[in-house]
Amino acid sequence: MQPSGTSVEVDTGKADKKLSDFFKSARTQFEKLADYLDKNFKPIFADIWSGLERESIELAQILGGVFSDIMSLSEPLKAYFINDFTPLMQTAFSTLGKIGIGLFDSFNKVFSDIWNVAVFPILQNFITVGLPLMADFGTQVWNTLGVLFDNIKEIFDTLWNGVAQPVLNALKTLWCDTWQSISDFWNEWGQPIFDGINEGITTTKNVFLNLWETVLKPVFDKLMDVADGVWTEHLKPLLDEFLDFVGTLITSVLSIYNKAIAPVVNWLVSILGPIVSSVLGKIIKIVGNVISNIIDAVKNIISALKGVVLFIAGVFTGDWKKAWQGVKKIFKGVWDALVDIAKTPINLIIGLINGLTGAVEDALNWIIDGINELSFTTPDWLPGDLGGQTFGFDLSQIDIPEIPKLAQGAVIPPNSEFLAVLGDQKRGTNIEAPLDTITQAVLQALVSYGGAGGNQKISVTIPLTLNGRTITQIVIDDINDYIKRNGRSPIRA
Repeated sequence: MQPSGTSVEVDTGKADKKLSDFFKSARTQFEKLADYLDKNFKPIFADIWSGLERESIELAQILGGVFSDIMSLSEPLKAYFINDFTPLMQTAFSTLGKIGIGLFDSFNKVFSDIWNVAVFPILQNFITVGLPLMADFGTQVWNTLGVLFDNIKEIFDTLWNGVAQPVLNALKTLWCDTWQSISDFWNEWGQPIFDGINEGITTTKNVFLNLWETVLKPVFDKLMDVADGVWTEHLKPLLDEFLDFVGTLITSVLSIYNKAIAPVVNWLVSILGPIVSSVLGKIIKIVGNVISNIIDAVKNIISALKGVVLFIAGVFTGDWKKAWQGVKKIFKGVWDALVDIAKTPINLIIGLINGLTGAVEDALNWIIDGINELSFTTPDWLPGDLGGQTFGFDLSQIDIPEIPKLAQGAVIPPNSEFLAVLGDQKRGTNIEAPLDTITQAVLQALVSYGGAGGNQKISVTIPLTLNGRTITQIVIDDINDYIKRNGRSPIRA
């Protein structure tokens, strides 16, 4: 607060003058800048703007023509959608629906079989057997990895200190010296090299433009004229003729296949298919038997090797009981292996013979069935019993016996020698002996165990089988086959 009766005067004249001088100077500089821009750049920007206006007008004309062309396509496009595109979509959706339903059905069958036949049994076996085994194996592997790591680490540390460190130091020296040499080279030769490259690019451009104007463009123009004539007058007619030939060829081949080849192939499959299937089935069975014998031989060899291990362990440990068990297992394994090895070629030959006779039997029975289907009926106007009668063939099928395998036993009558396979049962022991010997053995066993003996009567039921089938079942099957072929029963009251 100032005392009453006093005043303060401030002189602002100098400040106003300095501010006015500053604005005058700034305006002068801006005027000079405007003159500079107007003198040096205004004509350039004027030319640019003029060119943009001219090209914009031309673009508008082009776009107008494009719009007119597009409008002219409306009617053809509408006709295409109505006459062509709609039937195409109808056919496509119908076919896709049929394919989708069929694929869904196949997927259901495949998925069900994969899960029930393979995936679930494999998964169950893996969980109950595989996982515990893998856990035990993994435990041993991790223990071994620990021992392996300790030894490898000691070796690694030794090699790192003795080899890696000197090599790293040498690589560092090599890297630094190499880049220093490259830097020295660049400082001396870098600029001259790139100056020469730039000059070479410009020179090459000039040479190419001269070559284009004097040589290449006239030749190219002539080439295009000739190519246009060759296409219009020769290549296009050739293409049309070739496409017509392809259409004729394809339709002709399809017609021949559908009307001539496919029916013949289908007839041959229906006639020869069952015979081929029967022969292949017999061959597969033969191969399976041979493989089974080989596997059994390998198993017995392994058993013999196990006996060798038991014998050696018993000898070195003083366990003579174990050594003796090893000796017995060696002899048994070697003997069983020799039996299997000897049995393999014999079974192969027998199987081949049975397969050959089976194929011949199928072929002959096919011919017999064809003959039995032949028949004719005489006219009713013929005299006597000849009128209205049907005549045909009733030939019996041929049954070529195979070399039997007596795994289920057999009843062998006297004076009826035949070739057979013995010892083919998968388990147990078969007895091939005269009936009198078996009867006497049964009576002795009954007496030994307190059963009937002497003149007492015994009720014994003995099932009779032939080739693994009971006699009664064979008779019933033969009667049924006869009825199917002849339409009547062979049994007369």
